[in-house]
Amino acid sequence: MTRDADALLTALASAPRRALPATRLAALVRPVGLDAGRFAGALAALAGAGRVAVLEPPPPDPHLAGTDLRVVAAASGTDGAAAADAYLRARQCWDDTLRGILAAHRCL
Repeated sequence: MTRDADALLTALASAPRRALPATRLAALVRPVGLDAGRFAGALAALAGAGRVAVLEPPPPDPHLAGTDLRVVAAASGTDGAAAADAYLRARQCWDDTLRGILAAHRCL
């Protein structure tokens, strides 16, 4: 595993539910030198290896179209049960994030 992938997994390990919105995860690893390109590469490699689940929910509001709403969750293994658990935790993180968005969002 690369140093970039390790940085992502370390950040996820300290997160509630071991899941974070992708934008928050990117911000956490930026200080260790991961720019957007390196972040995308590390995330794709981890997802391809089954080490993380990436949830890509549709925008809940037209004003959020084009916004990166992905949620990333670390998988505890590479089997189906670990992937299902990671997707469940990503979904729970998304539900929490969505509640916050909808509570603060006001259309004019």
